[in-house]
Amino acid sequence: MPITRLTPKYFAAKPNGIHLLNLVSYLDEIDANDSVVYKHKTLLKILRKGMKKFVKSHPELREVDIFKQTLVKFTINGLRSTPLYEINMGILVMCAIERLLYPNESCEFYTNVYKCSQNSAARYYRILCDLPENAIVDSVTAKSARSFFKTDTFTHERANVEILRTYVSTLELDEEAMRSIRSLSIHAIQGDAVDEIPLPPKNILPMESDDASTSTEGASGSNVIEPGNSTDDSQQVLNAVAAAVPLIIPLAPVYSENHGFTRKYFLGQVILACLHENSGIF
Repeated sequence: MPITRLTPKYFAAKPNGIHLLNLVSYLDEIDANDSVVYKHKTLLKILRKGMKKFVKSHPELREVDIFKQTLVKFTINGLRSTPLYEINMGILVMCAIERLLYPNESCEFYTNVYKCSQNSAARYYRILCDLPENAIVDSVTAKSARSFFKTDTFTHERANVEILRTYVSTLELDEEAMRSIRSLSIHAIQGDAVDEIPLPPKNILPMESDDASTSTEGASGSNVIEPGNSTDDSQQVLNAVAAAVPLIIPLAPVYSENHGFTRKYFLGQVILACLHENSGIF
């Protein structure tokens, strides 16, 4: 029987936003600190009471160890202080749609967005990038945009969606946070460097290339090529950031080397900054 691998990529995958939120909410509830990762019984309690995992079964030691390593990489304080849209792709999509592009719309409206066609996704992409309404988006970018915006989890799991929506609606997002959401979203769609998100230093090792439940097709480029016809059964290029994004959670801000940047790299800037550099850590 396959083991449950609660890796950083697991928590980054679109369908697992609710599990990430449950985890962080429970860590807040018990006022956890980094010492909890070294207490086996506490880890089991977090898994069962916090994440509702292994409620009627006992996890293998390897499963607990993988979870422990993930918490060490994230750090407990990092999880508790980081906006979850910087970790989970599904929450990023919801923030992009419901806070940035179309605030204060109905649940029915949002459900239709999350079922979007390729043509609709191209329209959302133009708005996201502040492009003219008649700007042509090439077919590769349109397909990638559909894979970003189309989120089946948000159309099927209504109870979980409302929990996530409550979290997203209560986030205090200033202008800088909105810019971050926009940049992370554009970067996820394009798969290339975005001005607002400089490439991280080469000396940072990407985390985790284990299973993420879904594969990812590369997608890059935008601009002036006539889009092809969309197909509703097209595979999702970015179904889950887990399949393509090596998460990098530095314990402290990291400074660039040989990139000409003087700014610091924070978590939100690096999570989606190296989509094509997968390598494993455990």
